[in-house]
Amino acid sequence: MALAWVGVSRLRVADRRWGSGKCPETERLTRHHGDMRYVLLTWNPGPKDEEQYTPEQWRDEMVVPLRDGRPPDGDRWSIGTNWKIIQAGDMACMFRQGVHGRGIVATGLITRGAFRASHWNPYKTGDTWYVNVAWNRAFDLNQMITIDELAREVPGFAWNRVYSSGRIVDGSPGTCQAG
Repeated sequence: MALAWVGVSRLRVADRRWGSGKCPETERLTRHHGDMRYVLLTWNPGPKDEEQYTPEQWRDEMVVPLRDGRPPDGDRWSIGTNWKIIQAGDMACMFRQGVHGRGIVATGLITRGAFRASHWNPYKTGDTWYVNVAWNRAFDLNQMITIDELAREVPGFAWNRVYSSGRIVDGSPGTCQAG
C-alpha cells in the first residue's frame, strides 16, 4: 500500500522538538540514503505504566542521557516480525503503545541486523529475534509524536494495528511502502 511516511521532513520536526535544530545523524543519513527504511520498535508500558520503564525511568534512562550526549545503557530490542529483512542502517522509531499514550518516543539507527538470543522474558523459554539500536534522540512522554499526529501525516497507515516490533516502512519520504 502506497502512503506518505513521516519521513525526513517529520524527523526534522522531531529535531526542532528536540531543541537542537538539526540532528547530525538525521542529516548524515538523508545525505547518504535517499531511500530509507523505517522500523517500528514497540514498547508497551502495561496497564500500570511501569513495564520496562516508568515515566520517570524513561526520562532518567533515555531522555536525559541522550540530551547530554551519552548513549543510554542497553541497545538490544526484540522484534516479532520482518527479522529476515531488517538490516543495519535502517532507521528505528520506538512506538509507545498502551492506554497511557501512544506515539513515537525515540528514534535511532539499527546497528546490527536481526539475531537470535534468549528470550527477554525470564518466564518464557527459547530464543527470540533482536536488533541492536543506537538511539540518537528520545522525547519526554508529553512531547511524543502522537498517534493523532502520525495519522494526519500518514493517513493510510494502520497506526492502531501495530501489534509487534518490526513493522517496516520503505522508501523515500512522501511516497513510501508499508510492510
